[in-house]
Amino acid sequence: MNRLEIREELLEPLLSETNSDFFTDAVMNLAIGHQYREFCRDTGAGPVAQFEETGDGTTRSWQLPAEIVDIRRVDYATTKDEIFFLPFEHFTLRFGDSWIANTATGQPDAYGVLGSHSAIFEPIPANLITFRLYGSIIPDLPGGDSSELLVDEGDAY
Repeated sequence: MNRLEIREELLEPLLSETNSDFFTDAVMNLAIGHQYREFCRDTGAGPVAQFEETGDGTTRSWQLPAEIVDIRRVDYATTKDEIFFLPFEHFTLRFGDSWIANTATGQPDAYGVLGSHSAIFEPIPANLITFRLYGSIIPDLPGGDSSELLVDEGDAY
């Protein structure tokens, strides 16, 4: 649906009860935009995006883009081989107590998420290894009434 269709859908029942001048397009657009972004944040059903990062042989973790809500997949940009998700709490169980001090670089076996703003890899990604993060994002507000509101169905990968 686009914003105009949503506004018309909302106005029909409201017009039968209240003066239509109360619900201006500007007020309704603000409400629609706010609810759209809140829905995408809460459900992870926003439009999908991909972000590329390149290993440097020394960095274990990367800041995630601010607009990303949920990481759905991480792979290598060239081969598309998937890097598996591992909950951060399980890194020590899987890689041993000294994993955090491991400076060996290579092709990561797993990634985890620290809080909501960074991804961590083991081992440290080697120089020139480029990986991609795929995930849903909080969308920009619609640019106009004909702009489609994009909601992912969750099976795009």
